[in-house]
Amino acid sequence: MTSAPSSQLQTHYNKGLLLFSSLLTGLIVCLILVGAQVTSTNSGLSVPDWPTSYGYNMFAFPFERWLGPRFWTNPIFWEHSHRLFASLTGTLTLVLAVWIWMVDRRPWLRWVATAAVGLVILQGVVGGLRVVFKWNDFGIPHAAMAQLFLLTIGFIALTYTRGWNRLPRHAERLPRQWQRGIHLVVGLIFLQLILGATMRHQHHGLAIPDFPAAYRHLWPHITPERLDEINAGRLLDGQPATSILEIHLQLIHRFMALVIFIGIFTCSLAIFRCRQSPPRLRNLAILWLTLVSLQVCLGAATIWTGKNPVVTSAHVVTGALLFLVGSHMAALVSRWRRAAVTGALAPQPVLS
Repeated sequence: MTSAPSSQLQTHYNKGLLLFSSLLTGLIVCLILVGAQVTSTNSGLSVPDWPTSYGYNMFAFPFERWLGPRFWTNPIFWEHSHRLFASLTGTLTLVLAVWIWMVDRRPWLRWVATAAVGLVILQGVVGGLRVVFKWNDFGIPHAAMAQLFLLTIGFIALTYTRGWNRLPRHAERLPRQWQRGIHLVVGLIFLQLILGATMRHQHHGLAIPDFPAAYRHLWPHITPERLDEINAGRLLDGQPATSILEIHLQLIHRFMALVIFIGIFTCSLAIFRCRQSPPRLRNLAILWLTLVSLQVCLGAATIWTGKNPVVTSAHVVTGALLFLVGSHMAALVSRWRRAAVTGALAPQPVLS
């Protein structure tokens, strides 16, 4: 086996930073999961003050107040755990940024790490203001920033992998359409995540209780009179009233889910059918297709179970993973196509 020497590759591949940033990426996924549970269980304001917790320093909050028998049913457990997870994640992000500034020579990556620190601070402030001012709508930008934070730290981890620092064979043959298509689908996933956060933070339950139909139609025509009938039935079932806007948001969410599924399937099929597709890209495409299939099932289960908190939170986390995997694919294809032209990377080792 032979490989072309590359001082650039040796500088950029850092196993310690790869492991640390990968661990931090995993912690952010856990943070999103706990945050999803906060919303799914309506625990968002169970701790009414910030940055303290019932007047205590966050890290000195008594264990018996948030842990104990059946702690998972305690709203304070989810809210306070979310704060502790966020504090840990923010601290580790600062450590990662300092580490990168100390050992990595790439100016642009140093500033990406700095931006990650700024993003996690801003996210924490927005989350705190939501508590202080009791503004549920602040949960929407808070959730959107969580996804961008995950993408940023995941991207940093990606830059320390061998796949990022070595050019696969036949990279110059990767179609430009792949790059555009994957970027488009990733953008749609982000919009879908924001739409989902908007619906979740209304705390009005399911505006459409059936699936795959919607009030026995593919796209129902909801008149004011029909809405009054729907809300009368919801009130009898102990559910809050809904609105035409909320119903249309859920219809758009379903339509977007179909478009995203078709987009991921199309991109993955194109990658599988191309003999020059790098193995890493094929593996990511398989993972992407698996995740979107799981996401469709979880979306249906969320409706069929009446927004069961565990199912709903799993649906949120799977959406975040879809966004992360898609962003990795988009970054790699862009990187490889550009490097194939500029010759900035060492080629992959070739078996002789």
